[in-house]
Amino acid sequence: MKVELVTKQELDQVLSLLEEINRKLDDIVNSNVATNQSWLKGKQVCEILGCSASTLQNYRIKGVLQFRKIGGTVYYSSRSINLIGK
Repeated sequence: MKVELVTKQELDQVLSLLEEINRKLDDIVNSNVATNQSWLKGKQVCEILGCSASTLQNYRIKGVLQFRKIGGTVYYSSRSINLIGK
């Protein structure tokens, strides 16, 4: 097993990056709260729109629905779902 040491400077760089990510996530959350926008998972959207997962994917590809991918999960904007549902 190979052991690698991390310097204090490298650790500080990692911590700085994590703090920056945290600030950006806070900004995203605060902007969503300010605009009263919520995000739904694909299964919920399919139930609301009465469509299949493949139709939902087509909407995403064509830009019909606003979405964000966080990790491996896709979230859809409730505002754009309300617009398409009307």
